[in-house]
Amino acid sequence: MVPADLRIIETARLKIDESALTGESVAVEKQTQALAIAAAPLGDKICLAYKGTIVTYGRARGLVVATGMNSELARSPPCSAKTAKQKRRCKKRLARFGKLPGAGCAGNLHAGIYRRRAAR
Repeated sequence: MVPADLRIIETARLKIDESALTGESVAVEKQTQALAIAAAPLGDKICLAYKGTIVTYGRARGLVVATGMNSELARSPPCSAKTAKQKRRCKKRLARFGKLPGAGCAGNLHAGIYRRRAAR
């Protein structure tokens, strides 16, 4: 899962499922080439990976361009609510959602350290 909006700087056959944002049912192959049109639709921006989308294949490195309420996920219709109460609810969901990748990374790091010590 992509933890923040990223500008992709290096990729190895990266494919991302962006159906949460664009509704496309097929994973999109990402590249490092920048677009000539800055106002292109989300689905056409092949050099960006968005928070909340799922990596289905490959790997990449990127620079964080937006997080939290500044991400494209926060600008999507469920989070672009009109009332303050709806915005607070969305902020809480995004904060909780943002903790999931961090917990997964910490678990993987712990497992890697444990395996390394067990191999000695």
